[in-house]
Amino acid sequence: MDIKIIPKEEGTVLYSISKDMVLMLRPHMRTAPGSGGVIPFARVDYYLYHLKKNVREELLPDVEKYMVANLCFCEREASEIYFFHIEYTKFPVATFLLFSYNIHQQICKEVYRFEDNLKLYERDKKIDLFILNASYFLMQFRMNVSNYRGTYKGFMKFSSFLYDRNNKMRFEIYDQRFTKYGIMQMLPVANNVCAVRLGYNLIEDQRYEHLMKKESAEETIGLISISQFIGDLLLKLPIVSMEIIDEVYWDKTFSPISRQGKYVIFSRISRDDFSQEIIFYQYITKETIMLLNKNPYNPEKLMPSVLINSPYIIKERRKFIEFYNISKNAVDVRLPIGTKIVDIQNNLLVIQTKKNRLFSKNQEDYFEVYQFSGMKMLYRERARDIQVLSTSPDNLLIFVQERSV
Repeated sequence: MDIKIIPKEEGTVLYSISKDMVLMLRPHMRTAPGSGGVIPFARVDYYLYHLKKNVREELLPDVEKYMVANLCFCEREASEIYFFHIEYTKFPVATFLLFSYNIHQQICKEVYRFEDNLKLYERDKKIDLFILNASYFLMQFRMNVSNYRGTYKGFMKFSSFLYDRNNKMRFEIYDQRFTKYGIMQMLPVANNVCAVRLGYNLIEDQRYEHLMKKESAEETIGLISISQFIGDLLLKLPIVSMEIIDEVYWDKTFSPISRQGKYVIFSRISRDDFSQEIIFYQYITKETIMLLNKNPYNPEKLMPSVLINSPYIIKERRKFIEFYNISKNAVDVRLPIGTKIVDIQNNLLVIQTKKNRLFSKNQEDYFEVYQFSGMKMLYRERARDIQVLSTSPDNLLIFVQERSV
C-alpha cells in the first residue's frame, strides 16, 4: 500500500480523475470587476497532481476560471476536465463560457456558452454539471422557489438538458423523475455504471415542517448504464432505463448515498420519528442488507461503512466508538471516545486524535492510518486539517493543509 502525504491550501476541492491523477481546485475570494458588479462565484485555480511524478501542474493560469457549477465526473477514468469562464455583456447580464481541457492532448476547447443574469446566482439559481463521457454532458439548473403557503423557499424547481459536444446539439429531457424532482447525486460505481439519487429530500432545511404532501418529491435511488442513459435521452424517451434500488414518497425520505467497495449505502428516514432503515445494496449480486435504527436521526452517532468487503455499523457509545460487524453480529474493534474517523478505504482506517506533547500538558492534533484487520498502525503524523482520497486499491492519498506562517 502506497501512502502519500500531499500538501494543499485551505478550501481545496479534490476529484479523482484517474489512478495516476487528481484534480485540485483552489478557490479565491470573490472578485469585483471594473464595471462595479460582483461576480457571485469564487475564482478558482485548477491543478493536476501527477502521482507518479509527484508534481502539481497548474492548468491555464492566464485564464480566469470560476466555480460556477457543482461538478460530477460520471466516469471513473476521465480524459477531460471542465471549467467556466465569465465575460460581461452588460451588467448584470453575462456570458457563461464552458471549456473542456484534454489532459492527455493538452488541448483546451470552448464547448458551450449561454447568457444569464448574474444576480440570479446570488440566491435563486444553481448549476450542476454531470460529465457523462468525453462526448456528452448533462447540465441542470436548480431554482429557488416558495412553497404553497409562502413559509419557505428552497431549490425545488429544475430544468436540465443533455448536450452533444461533437454535433453541438442540445436535447431536452422528458423523464419527469429527472426534470420535476431533480438529480441530487450521480456516483460512478463501475465502468459505464452510475448510482443516481433523484428527488429533493425532506430533512434538508427541515422541509418536512413546510411542505405539503403534493409539493414533496418522489425520491428514487437506482443504477443506470451511462451509454444506455445517453441513448434513451437522444431518443427522447419519457422514461429512461434504470435499475430501481428503492423509492419513497412523503412518509419517508432518503439520505445522501455513498459507494464503498461493491455496496451502495443509504438510509430511508421516517419523517415522523426520524428512525432510520440503513440499506447496504450489493450492486453486483443485488443482495440487500437492512438494519433498523430507532433512535432519532443523527448521522454523527451512527456511520454505515464497508471494511474488508464486509458491511459495518460504526456506533458512538458513551465511552467507545464501536465497529459492529453485521455478518458476524459482533463488535470487532473499539476506539476511545473523542477519536474522529476521517475516512475508510476498504481495509484502511484513517483517524484523527489528540496526543500530549512531550514534556508538556498541551495537546496537538495527529492523524493515524491503521490496517483495520489487526489494527496495525501504518502511519502517524502531526496535522490538523486533512482530506483523504484513493485513486486505486493500491494507494492512499492524504492531503494535509499547509501550516500558515
